[in-house]
Amino acid sequence: MESVYLDTSAIVKRYVAEEYSDLVDEVYEGAYRGAVRIGFSAWNVGEVAVVLDKYCRRGLLDGPRGCLRGS
Repeated sequence: MESVYLDTSAIVKRYVAEEYSDLVDEVYEGAYRGAVRIGFSAWNVGEVAVVLDKYCRRGLLDGPRGCLRGS
């Protein structure tokens, strides 16, 4: 089994269409098939949340899930 470490910028590419997002999608597809093990740091969770919030505030996230906002 192949192991792949994803940094914050790679994880963001999973949720935001950017250059090389297709490669990150391939990594996740491999993980779903059981051929790839994905690793990341606990620090990435907070960093990704901050980046996605920034995209959301700028109106750059859309789609079926959109942005979650507090009421």
